[in-house]
Order: sequence, then structure tokens, then C-alpha cells
Amino acid sequence: MRIEFRLRRHTALLATAALMVGCSTTYKPMAVDAKTGLYDTSTQVAPGNIASAKTRVSPADFGAVLVIADSNRYPSRLEFVARRALAEIGYGTVMNLQEWRAWAADRKFEVPDDKVTGQVLKDFSSRVSPVLIVDIRYGWMGDTQHFAGLRVVDGRTLQSLLVVNHPKGVWANVDSEVIYPVLNELRKWHREMTVSKV
Repeated sequence: MRIEFRLRRHTALLATAALMVGCSTTYKPMAVDAKTGLYDTSTQVAPGNIASAKTRVSPADFGAVLVIADSNRYPSRLEFVARRALAEIGYGTVMNLQEWRAWAADRKFEVPDDKVTGQVLKDFSSRVSPVLIVDIRYGWMGDTQHFAGLRVVDGRTLQSLLVVNHPKGVWANVDSEVIYPVLNELRKWHREMTVSKV
């Protein structure tokens, strides 16, 4: 009986481990579907969790994109995936906060040592070079609950151009169920901004 119990327990542990691996966040690069121009995902962000400003901007308006990535799991990988997604839609100069500080210093713009505020970015955007801010968040909330969010901000005005919130219970894959659906909304927004209106 003891051996049978241990075997069942071992099997249960393996099943739990497999589930945890399946739900783990690895931020694997995903291919873009040639027909839709979007990442192939198993879920979508609910329409009520997307807010887009009517303001139209052009990617050419901005000298750089500042990516702010925050996560309670693998934040550097989240930044990498966000940067890759931005590069794939045509943004050439993408940097994180540390790189932006160096870029600003090269342009003789003084950045406070303690923290970078919205006003600092607004001043830089008006005096040196306009910056598009992409703030992406991911968090494991406990159990099967996860959250990903995205905010795109015009550094010249600090206006939010796109806000996406995607809370999701995940059973299979964080990337395809949580991270990439949010990045798809970024791709849709970018497409809308680059399509000329007649």
C-alpha cells in the first residue's frame, strides 16, 4: 500500500509540475500570421479592456521609443519581447530607461538621478526629440490568474494613446493567452496610425 501511495503521489507531483511548466512565462518569440498581420494566439483581449484615443500620431513623429517593462517574473525577457515586437512593426530606435538616460546625456539634457517623471520626458520631447513611451506590464497574480497590460503615451503631451488591460486565467500557455494578445493590440493600433485616411 505504501508503494502504491508513493507512486500515486509521484504521478500527481509530475502532473502538477507539467501544469506549472505549461503555465510558466517564457516569452517565446511568436510568428506573425501573414494574413492577419497579428501573432497567432489562443485568446484575445476583451473589447471593453481596450481604450484608444482619437488622436492620430505618426511613428515618424518620434525620435525614439522608450520601453518600460515591469513584471514579477522575468522582467528582462518581457522587455526583450516588447522591443522585438516594436522592431517588427518598424520602430528603429527602441531603448530602455538606462539607455534613454545615456541618450539624453549625449544630447546635453539633464536627467535627475533619483527618478524620471512624466514631466522630464515631456520636457525632453519638446526640447530635444519626441519620445513615444510604451509601458508594458505582466504579473502572475496567484493560482491560474495572470495579468498583462500596455500603455502607449505620447511623450510630447503625456496623453495615453492606447491602454490595454488583459486579466486572464491561464491553463496552458502564458505567452499565447496573456502576453501576445496584448501585443496584438499594439500591432492593431500601429496599423491604424499608419493607414492614411482619405
